[in-house]
Amino acid sequence: MPRPFVRHAFSATLLLAAIGPSPAVRADEPRRPTPSYTDADLARYAATRPAASARSEPEAASPPPATRTRGRKAAIEPGSAEDLDREASQRASDERYWRREAEQARERARKHEDQAATLEAQVVERRQTSRRSRSGAAAPQVASLERRARLARERAREILDAFEERARRAGALPGWIR
Repeated sequence: MPRPFVRHAFSATLLLAAIGPSPAVRADEPRRPTPSYTDADLARYAATRPAASARSEPEAASPPPATRTRGRKAAIEPGSAEDLDREASQRASDERYWRREAEQARERARKHEDQAATLEAQVVERRQTSRRSRSGAAAPQVASLERRARLARERAREILDAFEERARRAGALPGWIR
């Protein structure tokens, strides 16, 4: 008794033999030649289509990293020791800027964290008083306080995330914003 996969393979072979070769493989039809382009063809095309060749020119290359600006100061051309000193000075001022910005962002986030901690303390206090009174009337107030605390924590996280993204896009080094 033949195995099932052998039976299916045999059936598939018979089916393919009955259908015949695919239209792409038929030998009686000539194949259309595939065009090939040479440099001479491209030069002729560029001569007849000046607008197309103008658009295909590469853009000006961006300056190397040592000469890029940070948006506040002019670029420094590398070369002499004086230029390297100015570049180090610019880098140090950028570092001071980003460290100061990081501290300000952390302070803004800290205010929201403190607000959340205060609200959570109020939640704990209200729950304890509602357990003693057993009335359950404080439940809507507790839910509102919990929601406000959660929103304050989310706002603190958003402040820090937005700052980190801004610093990353500006090219600040990670150590500067820690």
